[in-house]
Amino acid sequence: MHRRLFLGAAAAMSALPLLPARAVGGEPVVVDRFTVDRPASGAVSIGALLPLSGVDAAFGRMILEAALVAISEVNRRPGRHRLVLSPFDSQSRANPFADGLKRLVAAERVVAVLAPVRAEMRAETTAFIEHAGGLLCDPAAYEGGECSRYVVHCGATPHQMLKQFIPWLVREAGPRVLMVAGPDALSQEMARVARAVVGRVDGEVLGGDAVLDEVVRRLRRDRPDVLFSTLSGDAAAQLLRRLEAAGSEAPMASPFLDERVVATVGPRLAAGAVAVSTWFATDTSAESARFVTRLRQHLGKGAVLTAAAEATYAQVHLLAEAVDNLGGGDVAAGTVREAIKERHFVAPQGKVSIEAGSLHARLWPRIAVVGEGGRFHTVARSGQPLRGFPYWGRPGVACTEAGPRLAPPTDLPSREGWD
Repeated sequence: MHRRLFLGAAAAMSALPLLPARAVGGEPVVVDRFTVDRPASGAVSIGALLPLSGVDAAFGRMILEAALVAISEVNRRPGRHRLVLSPFDSQSRANPFADGLKRLVAAERVVAVLAPVRAEMRAETTAFIEHAGGLLCDPAAYEGGECSRYVVHCGATPHQMLKQFIPWLVREAGPRVLMVAGPDALSQEMARVARAVVGRVDGEVLGGDAVLDEVVRRLRRDRPDVLFSTLSGDAAAQLLRRLEAAGSEAPMASPFLDERVVATVGPRLAAGAVAVSTWFATDTSAESARFVTRLRQHLGKGAVLTAAAEATYAQVHLLAEAVDNLGGGDVAAGTVREAIKERHFVAPQGKVSIEAGSLHARLWPRIAVVGEGGRFHTVARSGQPLRGFPYWGRPGVACTEAGPRLAPPTDLPSREGWD
């Protein structure tokens, strides 16, 4: 299938109207450059460990402001615990990240730390949180494989990103899939699971490579139906540039193609590419429109927003629900860990909730095609929220409240794909 056919689907979806947005008011004050609501005495403190300087500063600022939007909404509601955010700049580097985690948990004694964790730092970060008896809330999509009573995941897992996406691709684009993966742990693990899913739905993996010259050579020689990439960020942008230069007609599909990548390469190079996510900034629900309006009031009208912002917003609201559920009882990391189980919130993507056994959020994947102006046009949407199943890529293991346990394979993909 050619990219222009996916573009046709995107053009058809562009006729759907956006729901009207409604701005939300408030009287913020500025504290240390960050826009926050003035906290009342005895407010519950949540830490935010974010890259507010360095190469990932724009991403960190987006996460920070999404958290503050949620906190301002919580704090305006009568009868609820008030929240205050304690931000720490990880400087987009590993050592300041580790130092910040220790400071927030040990010195500032926050009830939870909101932090997107890189795959290469996951084991060390989780080990520290477990030893300290803290609570980590990770809003970023990740590679799966974590099962901890001390970590809440609101970002998508491989199950939520691939279980329906790959059957849809095989059906709509064709069964011959060329894989592209990078050297990092997130890309490699996602590609490993994707290969297994392609085989499960009678597709054919033609090969995989991280060297773009080889990718282009395989495209010309093998003429795949679709190119499936697990590259993200700058690497994904570089791939799109090389595909354009090579004149590739095969659509690129990726779980990591997002608004930031499209903004980097421009709408023309990304046109016809296919993505899966739990939220796009172009989603048309009333909750989504309100969220986008409020966040852009803080970040600017043209701010680039991704699913991590929406997951952060939902995660803070879920934390607030957990804190409120404790009533007048002890509000600490340990009690909030228990109280957040099965809490739910109507987020911009839909109603999300935290599964008690795995502490992963039930999420709503949707597929979108990049169309005119770089907008993501949703062409398929899950009919129900999907569980996290962090060990889905490792059949025979399940995440339970008691930790990882041997179990029969769960929720395997099939050609039926979307509900």
